[in-house]
Amino acid sequence: MKAMQLVKYDQPLKLVDLPIPPITRHDALVRIKACGVCHTDLHLQEGSIVRGRLPFTLGHEMAGEVAEIGEEADWLKKGMRVLVNYHYACGACHNCRVGLEDECTELTSGGMDVDGGYAEYAKAPARNLLPLPDEVSYEEASVLACGGGTVYHAMKANPISLGETIVISDEKLTLAQKLGADHVLNASKQDVVKEVRVLTGGEGPHKVFDLVSAPTTLETSLQLLHKRGRLIVIGALTKPFQVNPLHLVRSRIQIHGQGGCPSYELEELIQLVKHRRVQPLISKSYPLEDANQALEDLRGGRILGRAVIKP
Repeated sequence: MKAMQLVKYDQPLKLVDLPIPPITRHDALVRIKACGVCHTDLHLQEGSIVRGRLPFTLGHEMAGEVAEIGEEADWLKKGMRVLVNYHYACGACHNCRVGLEDECTELTSGGMDVDGGYAEYAKAPARNLLPLPDEVSYEEASVLACGGGTVYHAMKANPISLGETIVISDEKLTLAQKLGADHVLNASKQDVVKEVRVLTGGEGPHKVFDLVSAPTTLETSLQLLHKRGRLIVIGALTKPFQVNPLHLVRSRIQIHGQGGCPSYELEELIQLVKHRRVQPLISKSYPLEDANQALEDLRGGRILGRAVIKP
């Protein structure tokens, strides 16, 4: 099979021919139909996040059809349309036993620790495959695994109460406005702290969801917050930021790290897309051999919404 592999950090991916991965009795083999392109892929390529051994195949947002089934995965059928939950939990640690499999202490992630979906085939634990209704395309499904699921899980874990104000830190201002944001601010041209104070009657938002997680956005977010407010960190950048502990104490502010999405919430999200309550925005698709171009377009800010690779 063909795959685009990371062979050396901070270098383009390499198109290679690999054997189709063998599966165990608990696994399934998925013929990849679409794989989302995520900012985390950029960090992995650059080496700012180091997870798996080199070489390995990127791509954790996987959707496709079941091509082969392990002996103990007989609830699956060949040809079944599936989304892959790329967080492969051990099932035995304390967190797994109490239902927090996305916080497994022995977590292995497809496309990060083991080979992912920038390939014609990928294997995954059978229990991580979620059936897809016909109304949800492979392209839409793939970006739910991380891009959609992470935000959905963060919103479920940090519910918004009636009367609360929230701020979402993101880079695509025009798109946010088109999708229904009440107010949009440009941090490069406006004093965000001052403007948000005006918009919230001097109080600040109750929650800030930071999808960028750069030092500047995180430090600004802490200045914005209402007393007893919460900063939810979702972006996966690795640069440290500064925080004044006295500010946290006086304002009773919480900082909450959020990532991943359990399978039962991904199933909810699939149903929301099926009934068009949520609409994934796919702006570009690329053939497998153009994965490097997809990464460059993402790095250069030329992708609105999400992009997918179609092997």
